[in-house]
Amino acid sequence: MNTHIPVIDSENGRTVMSIAISSNMDFSPRIRELVLSVIRNNTKFSSRWAYRLQSVIDELVNNAIEHGSDGTSLVIITLLLSSIDGSLEVTISDSGAGKKKTKAEALTQKMRENYELMKLNPLSNTTVRGRGLAQIVLNWSDKFEIQDNAQWWLTMSVVKNLTPECQEPPKKMEEEIISPIDIKIEVIPHI
Repeated sequence: MNTHIPVIDSENGRTVMSIAISSNMDFSPRIRELVLSVIRNNTKFSSRWAYRLQSVIDELVNNAIEHGSDGTSLVIITLLLSSIDGSLEVTISDSGAGKKKTKAEALTQKMRENYELMKLNPLSNTTVRGRGLAQIVLNWSDKFEIQDNAQWWLTMSVVKNLTPECQEPPKKMEEEIISPIDIKIEVIPHI
């Protein structure tokens, strides 16, 4: 797994971190934990949203590995953390070496169709492929795009804006931690 040192994009107020992994499932758990750690330690998203965003990214990475790669090519994950508005943007690119060559427009249409079918009746649509991907990604992101790129890789991008409902709620007075009382004990020798 190749990890690039985070780069500060001062023009856009973002920290950029790219990770290139071999397109096999061996790295999937490591990526899952790394992504969660980056979100929890470098953003203001609540724990609940950190886990949701981890699930979104996990679905997209696994999809790129399973359908867009051949097991030996690379999958590239890029995290863009905004210091201006607190948003998170993630792009996942696959090699396009998978068995089925799918264009971005066709895949986008299929995801939208799956999403609509699952909204109608999630229990009856058990044969729809990609149903979990569509539900998780489209429900838990503010923007989702699939693009073709020059190397015949597909690039999927998601953006989640930092809104008040995505942050930890302010603590109530009774939830605040009371500072410890400083107690001094003096031992007096017994005569």
